[in-house]
Amino acid sequence: MNADSRRLRRHLRAELRSAALYEALAEHADQEFRDVLLRLAHGERRHARHWIDVLKSHGADTDGLETESVSWRARTLVVLARLLGTRGVVPLLERGEAAELTRYQDEPHAFEGLVDDEVGHARMVSSLAPGWRARTASTLRAGVFGMSDGLVSNLSLVLGVSGANPDHSVVLIAGLAGLLAGALSMAVGEYVSVASQRELVLSGVEEADDSTAGSPLGAALASLLTFTLGALLPVLPYMVERGARALIGAVLLSSVALYSLGAGISLLTGRPAWRSGLRQLGLGLGAAAATYAIGTLLGVTLD
Repeated sequence: MNADSRRLRRHLRAELRSAALYEALAEHADQEFRDVLLRLAHGERRHARHWIDVLKSHGADTDGLETESVSWRARTLVVLARLLGTRGVVPLLERGEAAELTRYQDEPHAFEGLVDDEVGHARMVSSLAPGWRARTASTLRAGVFGMSDGLVSNLSLVLGVSGANPDHSVVLIAGLAGLLAGALSMAVGEYVSVASQRELVLSGVEEADDSTAGSPLGAALASLLTFTLGALLPVLPYMVERGARALIGAVLLSSVALYSLGAGISLLTGRPAWRSGLRQLGLGLGAAAATYAIGTLLGVTLD
């Protein structure tokens, strides 16, 4: 299979997955959203048929390509839609449509009007919940980065203090102190950031509807809760174990959480889940290893 055929198959797979996603969401959506979601699914199916025709013209075997199983991303979005409502997943749907636009910009086999179709799809998605969309995006961003910051910063803190080889109680107290200080700091920072943005909009410095600035309280609470959850994970092993076992437990538990968080972030970015997961894992463990090394050096120096 040459590079051209592989690219065309990726286009086809993306369209089929998008169609399956919209159809799955439509099954559980209110009537006001169902019609739009089904129209989007119909458009994606039409695009998929185009790529099947192109593949056939290249002599490719297209048997079995007309269907695509529902991806893990689609299943996750359906679950989120049930919990948050269809409006709650609009920012994530927009990310997917944005990826479609960039995918076809320089595609020589795209039919005339394909990019315009995708622009129309993006507008249809945005129309599902224009005000709620921005507020949800603000809260979601605060939650995701709160979890990431809490996990990485407290893992680094706990390992850094452990490297200095103090008493077990010192490591535990340091981890809990880092959790409380970091969570409160993140919450205050998010509140001030979003509140300032709203004030700029209301004052006329930024031209936008004030509803698009997001909720300061929602962003602060999301940041507080998710930072606390992320920062708690490296501390948990020290609540039940001591010494090397606690340290190894903190690293293993945090590694699973780091990879899972990175894979989850791919819902926002549209990147492959495994790649985002490995990147988050590598960066988090790299920071923790550096602080552990520094803590060890300081412990030796102070002895």
